[in-house]
Amino acid sequence: MLSLALVTGCGSTRSLHDYGSSVSWAADGTLYFTAYPTGDDAYAYSFESINMPYQLLPEGEVTQIDFEALRDCWVADTIQAVEPGRVIIAGECLFELSYMAVSYDLRSGTAEVIGDWSVKGWDGLAMWSAWSPSVPNEAGAQGWLSYSFAGCSSVARVDHFLLVPWEPFQDRFMIDRRDKVGSQDFECWRGFRAGQIVVSSAGVVAMLATVDRVPTLFVYDPATEELSELPLATEATGLSFCGPDGGIAVATHGDEPAIVLIDPISGDSQTIVDGAFDQISCAPDGTTIAVIDASTRGDVRLLPI
Repeated sequence: MLSLALVTGCGSTRSLHDYGSSVSWAADGTLYFTAYPTGDDAYAYSFESINMPYQLLPEGEVTQIDFEALRDCWVADTIQAVEPGRVIIAGECLFELSYMAVSYDLRSGTAEVIGDWSVKGWDGLAMWSAWSPSVPNEAGAQGWLSYSFAGCSSVARVDHFLLVPWEPFQDRFMIDRRDKVGSQDFECWRGFRAGQIVVSSAGVVAMLATVDRVPTLFVYDPATEELSELPLATEATGLSFCGPDGGIAVATHGDEPAIVLIDPISGDSQTIVDGAFDQISCAPDGTTIAVIDASTRGDVRLLPI
């Protein structure tokens, strides 16, 4: 049952930063995001200035995270809060031509690589990762990787750095071909284009994709092994679990872009915010949503819902 209040416009907003790329809200109320350093930020406007991680503390202060680990790789395109004080930062490692995921402990300032895949020769690379909310064994962290490059698109489960074909889709999609990049084999599915993938605190996985030119939301519950496939009216980019009822917020585009809240069981949906947004993340209490505003310079904003 959808229960969030509707917003007919952007309402009162708070802009946290320009040039954002990713947002993720932690269970303790801390918001994490990645953005291009500007103004008085460390590394602003320098040659090495690519995306850096930031945090908005519950009391309202925005601070840049001093991400020492693997700084020469600049793996800070996306960020995901997995437990209090721990985030997973992922992105391209420019000098090593790889896509890397790093589990970063903000309390100790230490990091451990939990995923590293060669991307040399990948044309038009788009890659998204999602990780289990608890990371008891860093090297064995379970995750999912959706990827699209050079006409090859699929999603795989990550198991100790290896990409394993994701079981829920084995009977759904035909394999067009297999590519070998570095030491990994990648499946390419026919009629499938991958989008963002996210995982809830309960371990439910949601993913955006285009299937035979139809924008689609997939939801997989590992507890029941049930896979839901919900067609969307328009293309979508941002994705987030939202509110206590298990709703999923989706940032849609098209003629009337908006964030819609979808009930994954019934498929019912309602608009909660009007406007075009690239990435989104709902606050744990379901009253606020953090967005990357597509109509500005990628402003990181907070919107009431």
